Formats: sequence, C-alpha cells, structure tokens
Amino acid sequence: TNGTTTLDRNLTATNTNINNNSTLALNNSTVNSAIKTDGTGNLSLSGINDITGDVGEISKQLNNIEALANSNTTFNNNIYANNINLNTNSILDSKGNITSNVNGAAVNTGTLNISGPNNQVITGNIGTIENLNLNSGRVVRTDGDVNATNTNINSNSTLELVSGKNIDSVINGNTGNLTLLGTSTISEDIQSLNNLRLNANTSNSLLQGIVNSTNITSTGSGSSTFEDIVTTTNLVLNNGNMTFNEDLNSINTTIGSGRLNLDKNLLGTTVNFTNTLGELNLNDGANVDVTNLGVDTTKGNLNIAGNSNISGDINLKNINITGTNQVVNLKDDVNAIRTTISNSTVNFNQD
Repeated sequence: TNGTTTLDRNLTATNTNINNNSTLALNNSTVNSAIKTDGTGNLSLSGINDITGDVGEISKQLNNIEALANSNTTFNNNIYANNINLNTNSILDSKGNITSNVNGAAVNTGTLNISGPNNQVITGNIGTIENLNLNSGRVVRTDGDVNATNTNINSNSTLELVSGKNIDSVINGNTGNLTLLGTSTISEDIQSLNNLRLNANTSNSLLQGIVNSTNITSTGSGSSTFEDIVTTTNLVLNNGNMTFNEDLNSINTTIGSGRLNLDKNLLGTTVNFTNTLGELNLNDGANVDVTNLGVDTTKGNLNIAGNSNISGDINLKNINITGTNQVVNLKDDVNAIRTTISNSTVNFNQD
C-alpha cells in the first residue's frame, strides 16, 4: 500500500496489477503486459521505455501517469488514466487511444506524439504541454480542449475536433488537415495547413487568429467567422455562411448556395458561383480586386451595402446596390441579368 516498485529491466506477464495507491516506476524498461489497477494505481516513467498492452481499463483507470523530465516512453496500445503529466523535455508517444487528461507538469512542458497505425481517439483535455504532434498520417479525433503551445499536424494527418471543444494553440501543418465537427473557437494563429474544413450543419465557429491554409472548405450549412487575415489558394463555400472581418486573400473562390460576407477586402483571381442562390455580400468599405467576379450570368448574387470599389469583370445573375448616399466604383466590364441601384451613386468603368 502506497509503495513504489522500481523496474529497470524488461517485464513480460499477462497482467501487471497496480493497486492500493501503489506506484510502478519504469526506468529504461520494455514491458509486454496489460497494466491493470483498482483505480488507485500510478505509473512513473524515467529513461526510455516501451509498453505493449493496454494501460488501465475504461472502468478502472490508473490514477496518474507521470512522465519525468527527459523521459521518452512509447505506449503501443490504449491508455486509460485520470491524468497524464508531462515534465520538462519528456516525450510520450501514443499508438493507441488515450482516455485521460494530458497536462504539462508546468506550463509549456512535455511533448505528446500521436503516431499509431490506425485512426486514434483522445478523450480528455490536452493542457499546457509544449507540443502536440500528429505524425500518423491517420485521423485523430479529440473530444477535449487543446491548449498545447504548439499543435503540429504532420504527414497528411487529420485532427478532428468534436463540437463544443476549442483549440488555444498555434497550429502548423503544411501537409496536415483540421476538421471542425461542430461549433468551436480557434484562439491562436493557423500558420499553415493543407485543408481546413468547417461549417458542419448547425455549427457556429470562431477563428480569432491569422489563418493560412491551402484549402478552406465549408462542409455543411453552419456558420464561421474569421476575425483576422485569411490567406488561401482555394476557398469553397458550398453552403452556410462565412464572414471575414479582415482581408481575405483567396486565389480561387467558389460559392455554391452559401453566403460569403466581407467587412474588408477580397484579393484574388476568380470568384465562381455554382448556384443561383450564392451570395457575395459587401459591407461598407469592403472592396474586391479579382480578375473575374462570376463567370455565368445565370448564377450568383452580389449585394453591396456601402461604399465599395470593385476591380474585375463581373458576370452574375443579380447585382443589388443598397444604402444611402454611398459611392460604388465598378472598374471593369459588367454583365448581369438584373442590376438594382437604390439611393446610391454608381460609377461604371471608373478607375
């Protein structure tokens, strides 16, 4: 009871039981055994360790797993614990599912690597560790908040965030993907991504930092608001709403039946409407600078609610200019089935 057993060699057993508040301390060990507990057992890690076998059970979780400073431990199967604490320069490499909160022993300590051969699930919050690294090339679903200093999505991996959970972490991943399964807040910058997928049905997400993603795709009828500058190669708004409070730099923008709302500037090459219901809505002071704004006069709606400058050939179904005493400059060719102007001054071919 309350004792500590230190193992500095290899262990092979069907089951290893840690009960009565006891602690098993592994130091440079290879373990081939399921590790079980009555719910009070603890695991301490130092040196380099490799564990094959489930650690804990869903109904009887370990009390605490402590990865000591400079340790490096691989868990080849599932982990069930109340808490996992990562100390300075410690590394925990998980190849199975994790059911546990994962915390830094202090702010900005420890690294959690996710590198399993199959899709993985993290059930629990990821606290103030230094790095969360997804290296598996698989889908990793997290049912908890992510508060790591850095979240690195590597090797074509995908991080799925369950609705109601948030990320307060700088995100990087030139080959990585982030999917918001519902309503979430992303508080820090997305410095690089391959794919950002959001707007699941009924969702309403907020992205507060700079966003750099090769592709941004609306997956449903939900809504999202981007509070800072967004840069992308391909923006696809199939449905739902996207609102951009700062500049949107999008080379290719595709709008289906969704609504794209601009507070500042849209810079790019082409805006293509694929549905008659699609809308590009410009608030006062929002401007557009593209080569082509629409390519088909049977699709798309441009709604201008304030002073705006639009550069690029316009080919749309409807242009609606509403407001009071506003000035709109349309600098290039305009082709539309219907143009409605209300209490506004519109200058055509105005440089």
